[in-house]
Order: sequence, then C-alpha cells, then structure tokens
Amino acid sequence: MKNHKKLRNALATLLLALPLALQGAVGVKTAQAAETSTETATVTLHKYVFDKSLPSDKIDNSKSQDEINAWLTKNNAEALDGVEFTAYDVTSEYADAYKTATGDKNESPADAAKTASAAVAKKADALQKTATVVGKQTTANGGLASFANLPLRDANGNYKAYLFAETDAPANITQKAEPFVLAMPIYGADGKTVQKSINIYPKNVKQSDKKTLNDNRSHHDFTAGEKINYSIETVVPWNIANKKVYTITDNPSKGLIMDADTIQIEGLASNKYTVKKNADNGFTITIPAANLAAFAGKTLKTTVKGHLSIEDLTLIDTGIPNKATAKVDNEAHHEVKSEEVFTGGKKFVKVDGSNQSKTLAGAQFQLVIVKNGQVVKYAHGNEKDGYTFDTNNTNVATKTTGENGQFEFAGLKYSESLEAGESYAVKEVKAPTGYDLLKDPVLFTVTKDSYKTVQAADGQKISNTKKGGFLPSTGGMGIVLFIAAGVVVMAGAAGTMIVRRNRRENI
Repeated sequence: MKNHKKLRNALATLLLALPLALQGAVGVKTAQAAETSTETATVTLHKYVFDKSLPSDKIDNSKSQDEINAWLTKNNAEALDGVEFTAYDVTSEYADAYKTATGDKNESPADAAKTASAAVAKKADALQKTATVVGKQTTANGGLASFANLPLRDANGNYKAYLFAETDAPANITQKAEPFVLAMPIYGADGKTVQKSINIYPKNVKQSDKKTLNDNRSHHDFTAGEKINYSIETVVPWNIANKKVYTITDNPSKGLIMDADTIQIEGLASNKYTVKKNADNGFTITIPAANLAAFAGKTLKTTVKGHLSIEDLTLIDTGIPNKATAKVDNEAHHEVKSEEVFTGGKKFVKVDGSNQSKTLAGAQFQLVIVKNGQVVKYAHGNEKDGYTFDTNNTNVATKTTGENGQFEFAGLKYSESLEAGESYAVKEVKAPTGYDLLKDPVLFTVTKDSYKTVQAADGQKISNTKKGGFLPSTGGMGIVLFIAAGVVVMAGAAGTMIVRRNRRENI
C-alpha cells in the first residue's frame, strides 16, 4: 500500500465497476464536419489485487476520490506490478452491437452503449485472435500501465471502441481481471466534457499457497520416526496454458526427512508429473504446464509423508519448519507457508537414596509406556532412526548412566498426545553395583520445554537403596525408635536367660 497515496492523487474519476456509464451514446455516429480524426486519449490502468476474493461491496465512478481511496484501503487493495494488458481495436464489432441494441431492442442510446460494450467484452477470447492489437503494456511502479495516444475516431470520423484484456500475470494470481470495452468518447462528471485522460481500475484476486499438517492434535508434536502427513496447496495460475512447466519443491529443515515415494497429487495421474529426490532430504515435482489445463486458477493439492530424525539435540522443543516453494517457468520461486512441528524429551539423574548428591553409574533403564500401573508398550529404536512402541519386550530402547548418573530420552511427542490413561516411564533393568533394583517403573511427563530448559544435572532424580541397608531416613524419629526398641527387646531376652540360669544353679 506504499504507492497508494502517490497513485490516488493522480487518479481521475472513472472506475471499472461502471466504466460504461459515462461512455458516449454517440460512439458510432459520424462526427460533425468541424471535428477531426486526430484527437487522442490516454488510458491508464491502475491494477489492484485482493486476497482470495473480490470485495462484495462495489463502488462506482459517481463517488468522490476520497471515497474511492477509503474503499481501496478498507478492502486491503494492493497495487500489483507484472500484469500484462493488451488493447484491441473493436470499433466494427461495437458498432454492430450498438446498432442491434438501438434497432432490434429499441434501447436508449445510453443503455445501448452499455449493452454493446458488454456484448463485445463477452466475446473477448475470440476477438483476441482476430482484432487488431493497438498496444501492449505491463503494470509497473505501483500497478500502472498507460496506453497513450489512442485515437478517439477512425479515418471516417467515427468514434472508436477498444477492448482491454489481461494477457499475462504473476503466478500467484488466481483470477484474471474481466476484459472490458471503452467506447469513445468518455465524458466527465458534467456529462459534457470529453475526457482525454481516462483511469481504469481492473481488479485481480490472489491466493497464498500453504503447507499444512494433516493431524487433529492440538499441538503439532511428534515422536522421532513417526509419520508426518503434509498437504501442499498451491494455486495454479489462470494463464498456465501460456506457460511451459510448473514445479513444486519441498525444502525440509534439518531433522525432517521427506518420503518422496508417497507423493500424491489430487486429481492428477502419477504419469502426468515426475518426482526427483533432492540431496537435502526433500524433492522436486515437475509438471508440464499442458497437464495442468484443468487446474487453471484452481488449487493443486499435493500430499506427502515425512518423519523426524533427531541428529541434533538442539531441535528438541524447537519449532521445525518444512517449507516448500512453487515456480512457473523462469519466475522466481515464491514460498509456500508451512506449519512447524515439535518434539520433546526428558533428562534424568541416578542418585543414592540416602545421599542424593552422590550420582550412580551403571544403571540401565528401558523406555516404556504405562497404563493403570502396568507396562503396556515398550520402545524400540532411538531418536535418530526413530522410535516404535509395541508389546514386544525384547530389544527395548535402553540407556545406561555414566559416572555423573545422567541419561535422557529425546525425540518424544508430548505426554498430552499419548492415548488416554497412558504415561511415559523408565523401567530399571539393571541397578548400580551394590544397590537394589527398583521394583516399579518411574513415571515422567514430556511437555513443551521439559527438555530444553532443564540442565542435565538438574534432571528428574531417580533414587536407589543400597543392598542390606536401612531405608533412608525421611527426617522423622521412626527408624531411631525402631532401632531402640530392638535393643530393648534384645536386652530383655538376655536378662530372662540370666535369671533362669541362676535359678537352676540354686536348686
């Protein structure tokens, strides 16, 4: 919208919404002897684009310039460069249509001018092949294209008529502007003054391409190796028939691997396009433009599967984008918006139960899923190659604590994405030397940032008790009383034995 102010100050009062209202009803009549055929006019197109659809509210040329400016601003109109327009001389076709409207239909001159212009515009596709081209311009510098020195009359003094048609546009334009006819002369607001500078506002619709995840979870979080289904929706240009080739390139970020063998394009047979895998784990789809004729101005939906491979632990709890780009012929790629995916993890520290500052090496833990206190699934694999969870309790994913007692499991979807009632847990299968094996799995929760924001030494602590040792004190007097009571019992038993022995000796 940066160019609006500059453009609007130079705009005249004519809008494409009702360009026919001020067209001369004498457009096909012979000019008076005093008139000449050397007069010309300049038609300037002000090209605007709207997002997804044209505004439902219309505005006509009877409005003030301030009202026009406000309407453009309200509807988020943007000036559009790179659109090609071609002007054609359709004086003869317009004259015939005008004659039919005033004669057979008995319309008034003003109504006949509208009817004739609409009739000629309706035949625009055919006329573009037969009518004489009088100019071709491409919008630039804020959506402007100017057709200068267009004759108002032909050699016989009859007013001329011109057809303007959009003949090319950028790749993200889904609908071309409607062709329109200007029958000279065009009068000013007073209905008398012939305009020599005419401004028209053809409109286009654009649509942003997008890449979305096909899952119904509230968060886009996944376990390493889990299949991720994407939909890439790109808009095929309305003028694809004039192009040669259409390409879609998937550019996965580090940590994402796309499975190019699973690509499907909705409504397009697999023999109508080729897929080439790229070195960066992505792919490029190449489609001959001729195979997309039925998709002109429509959305092309491509589905593809991928998975996470966590080789870099800095990816944990970080949004991982999967971008795509679309390209028509030699145009610059335009980016397809994408949604980010996430994965999480958890850090642990193995410690002595009676001295939690003492870390323990040599403990082994399996990654499992628990439901109702029972292990229901075992993990297999790793964060790089991917995890699978099932009931098979062999070859389970296992981590061993080092001297610092630390271990971790990364590349896990968040706990809220597990099935109802399920929880992650680690099951100790080998205790540190001299310590008892834990009987029950230790539950843990994976949430956003439960890995990234936690230092390794501050991970969830898992305590073990030494073999043959007492239970660790919880700060109360229970164990002291237990030991004291034991001493009293032993002392009492010894006293009883001494008394009995003395009695026997005195008999």
